[in-house]
Amino acid sequence: MKVGTQVWALITTVLGIAVIAAAWFLGVSPLLAAQSQAEAARATAASQNASIQSTIAVLKEQKDKIGDYEKRAGELEVAIPSDIESADFIRSLNDLATSTAVTITQISLSDAVSYVPPAATATNDEFAPTPVSDSRITGENFLLVPVTLSVSGGWNEVLAFTHGIQTGNRLMLVTSVSTTADEGTFTTTLAGAMYVLIRPTTPAAPADADSAASADG
Repeated sequence: MKVGTQVWALITTVLGIAVIAAAWFLGVSPLLAAQSQAEAARATAASQNASIQSTIAVLKEQKDKIGDYEKRAGELEVAIPSDIESADFIRSLNDLATSTAVTITQISLSDAVSYVPPAATATNDEFAPTPVSDSRITGENFLLVPVTLSVSGGWNEVLAFTHGIQTGNRLMLVTSVSTTADEGTFTTTLAGAMYVLIRPTTPAAPADADSAASADG
């Protein structure tokens, strides 16, 4: 039986479509999928690079300010040291008394107590500030040292001493002030607290192999 020209044309068309379909699924489609994956990877890499560049810029800015940070850290270490340092504190009080021309008649430092974060309480005063707390400051690393002291002298001199103790290098919060007068001599008793912040210690660098060998030897 002789196949007609139209039948051969149909067969040829079907075969052509099959070849094109095979080429699409076996060649073009995987290439397009790979291209799409490559574009997604390129976009991800570009985003990561931009984030890294931003981080580098921040680190560079912080590095440029490291001198300021170290200076500020030193000031804070004096204001709130890692130990009570009572001798240094008393020495600073004596220096202040000398410079303001008053006489210290009594100094008392009580045992340190652990810090308790302030609790937010209901108040009728809409202008009352909200207590501030920080999760990094706890009773484990922050201590309050109650301080009571009395000084005597002239009115202006006592005021100068009271101002000086609140603005000195060592931070002290004065919570109460009481003053009595006797023939032009004023005696002022101040009560408050100074603070201690126990800072985390820097872990020791691991010993290298040579050092370990020497230690074992």
